[in-house]
Amino acid sequence: MWTTSHRLLNGSTPMALPGQKKTFALENCRDFLDKLEWEIDELKNTPSNDARGLAYRSSNAFVTAWHIADWVWKSMTKDHKESLRDEWNLKMLTKGEFMYGLRQRNRELATCREIATAIKHVELRSPDETVNTSISATRDSLISTRWVLEVLDGEVRRPVLEVLEGALNIWTPFIYERKISE
Repeated sequence: MWTTSHRLLNGSTPMALPGQKKTFALENCRDFLDKLEWEIDELKNTPSNDARGLAYRSSNAFVTAWHIADWVWKSMTKDHKESLRDEWNLKMLTKGEFMYGLRQRNRELATCREIATAIKHVELRSPDETVNTSISATRDSLISTRWVLEVLDGEVRRPVLEVLEGALNIWTPFIYERKISE
């Protein structure tokens, strides 16, 4: 049982779980990937009439989807970074070049970064004006409202779940095929 903040049933003091400091036992990028998958499942199970729940869960998932990049960078070994540098045909790979390279190669991650940064910082220094979010309501009946959350990417409207699942489908092979945090 995951517990670091309350007493166990038998009254004993809880023992700390392993993990990075201040992360509630998240240890590496695979844990953060699991967190994104869990957040997507939570979003899928949110009733369509719960606008606040949909917005909050979407916001959390976008922040996680982008910040997996920080965890991946921290989890990669020197060999991982050298291999990726060669794969991307770079002279050297810094964290900034890694983040930039992810955005250039994956529209879903670029979109997640834009939304996550807007959520976290309110304003962006160099915003991508082609990316926006939308929340709208449709009436299923006189008493039932259905909320729809979408990502606008230029002229294309995509359901939030499609973008988040796209990010998950990029990160999963990136981490597992490279054997990061194995």
